[in-house]
Amino acid sequence: MSNARNLANLLGTSTTVPMPSGSIIQVQHVAPTTQMNNFTNDSWVDATDFSINITPASSSNKFYITSSAGCLNNNNAYVGYRIYRDGATVVQQNWSYHNRNETWNGVSNMALSAVDAPATTSQVNYKIQIFSTQNSGQFYFNYGGSGGTKGGFTVMEIVG
Repeated sequence: MSNARNLANLLGTSTTVPMPSGSIIQVQHVAPTTQMNNFTNDSWVDATDFSINITPASSSNKFYITSSAGCLNNNNAYVGYRIYRDGATVVQQNWSYHNRNETWNGVSNMALSAVDAPATTSQVNYKIQIFSTQNSGQFYFNYGGSGGTKGGFTVMEIVG
């Protein structure tokens, strides 16, 4: 017991022990199950339940963000997928194009990952947004198919 007590006195409480740079100190994850197909043609739309609020422990810390979801395309020209911070900053954005002169039908996976440094200790909101050019068809986001799994969204705080 005295060795454990001496170590605790030396190190302090577990909340005061400094973590080395690169350590993951906080993880937030959501696994939305809602499939979306209510898109406005050529507009960015918030993905249902793909939103995370997280408060950094230090303004020098960074966030590793990753997300993926299945999609079903029916006569689309292109779709966009982005990570958006605090309703003002695009952290990462990807596009999927169909470059043939024929209908784009089929399933696809949309995935993103990024590192962000918001430089604050105030709460940060990250969300996923979707863009679809639907032509005369439809686009389904977070499509799981017959018994398939749905997408996920994870934000990890990393010591800077």
